Amino acid sequence: MQRYAFMLRAMMEKLERDIRESKLAEFMNKHSTASAIPKAVVNSAVQSSLQPEKIVFHVITDKKTYAGMHS
Repeated sequence: MQRYAFMLRAMMEKLERDIRESKLAEFMNKHSTASAIPKAVVNSAVQSSLQPEKIVFHVITDKKTYAGMHS
């Protein structure tokens, strides 16, 4: 029974660690997208990629920033 409790605790700790890492990655992605110039980010990613044809960018905009995305 103790072994089961140990395994369960280890699994829960791993899940919590994965969630923390995922939240940090999401925050970093949002921060880099919000604070960087999109064109520079795209150019840099494409130029430094080994397979640029496989890169996909999802652009999120609103009424305030939509016009700037087309410049």
